[in-house]
Amino acid sequence: MGGEPKNMNVPIMRTDYRTVKVELKDGIAVLSLNNPPVNQLSEPFVKDIAEALSGAFSADEVKAVC
Repeated sequence: MGGEPKNMNVPIMRTDYRTVKVELKDGIAVLSLNNPPVNQLSEPFVKDIAEALSGAFSADEVKAVC
């Protein structure tokens, strides 16, 4: 009762991209390319990569991107 709400370690940054898997672990945003079979650089794939990186760099909870 009372006090500050506990941090539930829920990432605020968007993680639901179609071609990029995003995980947040201990302040590190891990981006994995997921556009099988060959990770071809299509327009939607490049857009997802750019948005994921932009979101990671602007999120306060992210201290590093890998």
